[in-house]
Amino acid sequence: TVPTSSDSLETKPSANAASKLEAKPKTKSAAEKSKGIAKELAPTPTVPEEEQPPVKIFATSRPSGASVLLDGAKIGTTPCEVTIKHPGKLEYSLAGFRKEVKDVDPEETRGTLNVQLVADGGASSMGRIFISSAPTGAEIVCGGKVLGKTPRLIELPTGPQKLTVRSGVLSKSKTIEIQSGTNHEENFSL
Repeated sequence: TVPTSSDSLETKPSANAASKLEAKPKTKSAAEKSKGIAKELAPTPTVPEEEQPPVKIFATSRPSGASVLLDGAKIGTTPCEVTIKHPGKLEYSLAGFRKEVKDVDPEETRGTLNVQLVADGGASSMGRIFISSAPTGAEIVCGGKVLGKTPRLIELPTGPQKLTVRSGVLSKSKTIEIQSGTNHEENFSL
């Protein structure tokens, strides 16, 4: 009998034909293909970089008393301890001196970070003051440096300055707020 379209046709493939069928790759539907493309285009998850542990350093300056800022945030006044968590900028500032900025990195920065502040040459950062004493001829000392003998007009950075006037065994110290320009005379009675 000849099979009709309504009859079921049962065929058994030969062993050779079966192996060819198994070797043939399965064709993907359009939905499966789009899923595969989506998988290929999906971003690979990023592995977070290993963070360095914070590093503590000691920030100092000459002269001391400079404000210390780490990435714009005030940390303290020199000398002080600074904790560095990531690369950034450490800024030192003191009235009458140029601002100093140092790059810091927890992988590289260690120990003490000391900066020598340079006096600002601008007129607004210096002040003049006339120093006199009784008796005259006494040494004028500021920051460990002898500036001359009384009576004398001296120039100092603006801000608080500790002055000592000494003659022999006699001495007297005062902290004077130096303003820009010319300041009032200061007399030291020994």
